[in-house]
Amino acid sequence: MSTTEESRAVFDKYWACMVAGDVDGMQALCADDFRSWSPARGYIDKEATRKFTDWFRTLLVDGWFEFEDPIVTAEGDRVCFATESRAKLKNGNLYNNTYHFLQIIRDGKIVETREYNDPAHVMEVLKDEITAKRAEMAAQKA
Repeated sequence: MSTTEESRAVFDKYWACMVAGDVDGMQALCADDFRSWSPARGYIDKEATRKFTDWFRTLLVDGWFEFEDPIVTAEGDRVCFATESRAKLKNGNLYNNTYHFLQIIRDGKIVETREYNDPAHVMEVLKDEITAKRAEMAAQKA
């Protein structure tokens, strides 16, 4: 189990990478058995999280988001943070979502991230792209 100070230090490194769009740095802070969760995706592993992030970046005009400074609470092996992002989308819409993240830290690595966001906003501004991605994934499973 990580201490509050250790967990906060991992988060601070992660946040610096997140703000900079350093996906490699974000992934390096995640354990090999890392998994992430969001309302639309459910749980996915580290590799699938990277693939999703890389795909989502292709939808953004500038390749990454601008984030508001987070509100952070750390206790033991858990860090929670709330933030808001903005990004211009290639389809002409503005992506402006709000989030609450929970990260669970073990041995200096993030083992789980739960991302609570506004899925209605995602569908509002990315309906065609999400529909196409879901069809692509269904075809790959077939």
